[in-house]
Amino acid sequence: KIFYGEGARLARFLAKKKLRLTYFEFMTVLAFIIFKKSGVQAAVIETGLGGRLDATNVNYRRKVLSAITSISLEHTQYLGNTRLKILAEKAGIAGRGFLVHNLRGGLRRFVEKKRGRRCLSASGMVRLKRARVKNGVLEAEYDYKGGILLRTLMAESAQAENMRLVLACLMAMEQRGYVFEKKGIIKGIRRVALPGRFSKSRRGIYLSVAHNPEAFKQFLDALDGARRGRRAVIIFSALADKDIGSIFRLMKRRKGISLVLTAIDNPRALGVETMRRIVVKYGIRHIVEPDNEKALAAARKPGVITAAVGSFYLINRYM
Repeated sequence: KIFYGEGARLARFLAKKKLRLTYFEFMTVLAFIIFKKSGVQAAVIETGLGGRLDATNVNYRRKVLSAITSISLEHTQYLGNTRLKILAEKAGIAGRGFLVHNLRGGLRRFVEKKRGRRCLSASGMVRLKRARVKNGVLEAEYDYKGGILLRTLMAESAQAENMRLVLACLMAMEQRGYVFEKKGIIKGIRRVALPGRFSKSRRGIYLSVAHNPEAFKQFLDALDGARRGRRAVIIFSALADKDIGSIFRLMKRRKGISLVLTAIDNPRALGVETMRRIVVKYGIRHIVEPDNEKALAAARKPGVITAAVGSFYLINRYM
């Protein structure tokens, strides 16, 4: 009820002011209105492409903090062809409040110079004591509040750093008067289940949306832990703007892994034949099966680990 009522009111306001918004801009404004009307005390907003120019990037008065995880060479045609240029776009989300980050080296120095005392490094605030994957669950222990052990079903190694960032953000919010109990943090992290972060589907295959070299390496590390020396077959597809040459180069170095190249229903998809030519260049064992269900059937073999990776559009087919 509130959604349709506020949506109609917003549409009338925009018409009166002769303002035109894109669909995403309209829905973003509507979301913020509904948050306020519903009495939301704290909202976590994921910023879209780049960040600086994204519709969600509003420097509102009660903005407590912003967070940046890691920087990869993605969407370079829009954001710049170096990590520093991309970070300059990402750092544009930092308005009022703190900026908490997981950056290192020159990237860390860049944001710390830009933000000064309002810039907080997660690694400097929270120590990761140990992390391991056990029975498909990532366990990570930190020195937060005398010690805390977090578990997540998202078993890729990046999640250990992501959880460290979460704890650092909570510490920054505690400086502003917020209170968080360890039991609630442990329970909240344990309940998070984001499909495609090396999660196992109901169909018994591993799913990962890793589509850049950094993320793909973490996927391969998690896959090695799951297969324990067994062979693995990866069903793969990706959009045309991804650096699949670097991805296949990483795969070439792993033994016991073969590919099933398949198609995805998206106008920006990379053609199967184009993928095949790159795979041949790196000498990776593979077959081509454009049909997704036939690709899954071809990948499934007794005693072999099966995974689908490379694109949200592909992962959705195997949920």
